[in-house]
Amino acid sequence: MLRHRGYKTYHRPKKTNNWKNFFAWLKIGRGRKWNLPRDVSGKMFHNPYLNKKHLPTRTKAPRIKITIGIISLLTIIGILTLHPYFNIKRVSIAGLERISYNELNNLTNRILDAKRLWFFNGRNYFIANTNKIEKEIKTTYALEDLKIKSSFPNKIEISVKEKRAKLLLENSLAQLNGEPKNHYYLIDGEGKIIQEVDAADINSAAYLNLLMLKTQEMENLTINESAVAPAAVQFLLFLQEKIPAKTNVNISFVELNKDGGVVNLTTTEGWRIITDRQNDWEKQIQVLTIFLRDKIKDKRNNLNYIDVRYENRSYYQ
Repeated sequence: MLRHRGYKTYHRPKKTNNWKNFFAWLKIGRGRKWNLPRDVSGKMFHNPYLNKKHLPTRTKAPRIKITIGIISLLTIIGILTLHPYFNIKRVSIAGLERISYNELNNLTNRILDAKRLWFFNGRNYFIANTNKIEKEIKTTYALEDLKIKSSFPNKIEISVKEKRAKLLLENSLAQLNGEPKNHYYLIDGEGKIIQEVDAADINSAAYLNLLMLKTQEMENLTINESAVAPAAVQFLLFLQEKIPAKTNVNISFVELNKDGGVVNLTTTEGWRIITDRQNDWEKQIQVLTIFLRDKIKDKRNNLNYIDVRYENRSYYQ
């Protein structure tokens, strides 16, 4: 009955009618070990558990099996977490354009070299902290998409898609000696900082097609920080496309007022175009086109500015 619980089987003792039962019923021989007990009704009974010699003894089989199972499990975990065969040895990176391969590779390896839970090797395939790698990469770089995949048994694959630069921001910061120093940043379509660009590289072919936005006295900007309103970025891109196509006038750089509504565009000829983001975009381009065609024509040498912010009329100097 109790064999499935780890107890030995036993046989219930047979009832025997002998002279001891008679003396026990008469309460003779109390205290002797052959004396049999009574229940509350005074009837005789045989309880195999009353005498400890009759108690079934528990076997060691279940405890041995459990111990062997725990030892086996710990051994497997130790092999999987400590054996060098499962250490990540290769980091594959794809999709880089402006980001340095060495910088991203060093960032990833620095996180992998750190210990996990104060003891385990951070390079182990099963416990590598890919979530921290993803978080650090997104904090350090402005990316449109990032995928990290662990490839068994010792490889990590990183696939990135960098954000496309829409504007080139020139931020002039005043120095202690009073002379401003320019810092250059790439801006995405949402007006956020992608990365800082060295001043010596802004004239390279990679940045020639970007419209330059000039600002003054802004604080140092960091990656993924919002520098320009998204609506202002879309308006500037609209002006960059429409003005050269409609008027054959090229833009050198642009400036925004404090709220980003009024836009001053300086042309390559030296004169300015004043527009307003909150007014009709197409009508402002139409007014500018008609004004240059019918009034100014080719007489733009002494032109200072053209203001097309107001509907159906424009001002110039």
